[in-house]
Amino acid sequence: DFSGVMDEVRVLNYAKTGFGGGVVINEVEFTGDNKYIELYNNAGSTVNVGGWSFRNEDGALLSLDIDKSIAAGQTLKLEETTYSNLDWLDAADYVIAYDLDPNNDNTDENTEVYQCCVDFVAWGESPADGDANAVSAGLWTDNDFVTVGGSDNQVKLTTTGDNDLAKADWQAVPEFSELFIPIIGVVALFVVFRRRKRKTLKKT
Repeated sequence: DFSGVMDEVRVLNYAKTGFGGGVVINEVEFTGDNKYIELYNNAGSTVNVGGWSFRNEDGALLSLDIDKSIAAGQTLKLEETTYSNLDWLDAADYVIAYDLDPNNDNTDENTEVYQCCVDFVAWGESPADGDANAVSAGLWTDNDFVTVGGSDNQVKLTTTGDNDLAKADWQAVPEFSELFIPIIGVVALFVVFRRRKRKTLKKT
């Protein structure tokens, strides 16, 4: 456990989150034409995520319908094309997730307090007070965040369905175009090397 926190709140949330083999925020794309939050179900059975609510520093991003669920080992991508407020995400931000309908009966019995917090990730800069409920729930370290570079447009978990080390389990990922150019360069060098080698062999 990254913070030494294991109180009654953590126990209550344990079965629903990645700590108990449940659902975690797996990936966030914070720039581009279709920003998104991806969830991953690390449990051995389907998990109902109806009533889950997501916020960032600007306010409410989205809430999931009562019938929304994720099969075991599967992902659910929440995209800007469906949830327009995801456009608020930017290169220095955070996402916090709450389960406001734990009984899955379409009645939001809970409010956005730390007892209902099920996951959190921050990147780019300190989330200031934005991480207070996540810290109280034992899900994050106070004022911590994932470092991102100028070409990065995503943060994603480096471990499958396991984020119990908070920031240490996350990495920033650059845009595909930024990765593609170096790859092309390596391939071009390899081709040149092979051609020169063939010419050398022919001469001998």
